[in-house]
Amino acid sequence: MAVLDIPITFIYSLPVDYYRASSCITALTTSVMGIYMILKGRNNDPAKRFGIFCFTVAGWAFMHLIWLGMPEHPLTDTLIRLAKISVLFIPVTFLHFVVSFIGARGLSRYVRWNYLISALFALSIWTPWHILHGGPFLVFPYWPLAGPIFHLTVVHFFLLTIWALSLLAKAMIRESGNRQKQLQLIFWGTLIGYVAGSIDYLPWYRIPIPPFTILFVSVYIASTAYAILKHRLMDIEVVIRRGL
Repeated sequence: MAVLDIPITFIYSLPVDYYRASSCITALTTSVMGIYMILKGRNNDPAKRFGIFCFTVAGWAFMHLIWLGMPEHPLTDTLIRLAKISVLFIPVTFLHFVVSFIGARGLSRYVRWNYLISALFALSIWTPWHILHGGPFLVFPYWPLAGPIFHLTVVHFFLLTIWALSLLAKAMIRESGNRQKQLQLIFWGTLIGYVAGSIDYLPWYRIPIPPFTILFVSVYIASTAYAILKHRLMDIEVVIRRGL
């Protein structure tokens, strides 16, 4: 137990500025990648889909950066709900990227249905059915509570994430050589990024574990960037190399 006490004590001693700095790094990383993917990959559908996914993560991270250190205030509540809107579209935009990248066109209609589900969830974001009034929690001046609809969005988030990862895993087994290396980098980077980001859900349920892994969300972006540079993913590696 004494060995475990050291990292646990360290995690709980992290100041709120650490979480804001982590959010800032993640926001900047995903924004830069998103801009290059969309502007320079206009004729490449997987590149565009990945760019859109990056912007949903960036929206969440930017709102985190601003509100994490703020006390309870109407503006704080607005920023939190805006961050949650971005989160609602993270799994479906990632699924869309995966479907486009592996060429599973037959799944496109299911992607469209899940965009609709995310949009319907977003319509309820300003109601207490989605987010409830909270208060101070751990080192954070204010953190809200999950409402009834929030629980459904968590289920939707993980179902789409597991589905997308399973599609990547199947494609990874099916492919070989350079293509398989691309898929491996995306799969493992995504798994790390999603596990790291999912810890952000715990404070909503007053589980006393702070989202100390926010910084590692950018691991997904970094691993995909490496795939672009090293393995010619999406045929725009030169553009990304110049940008970086």
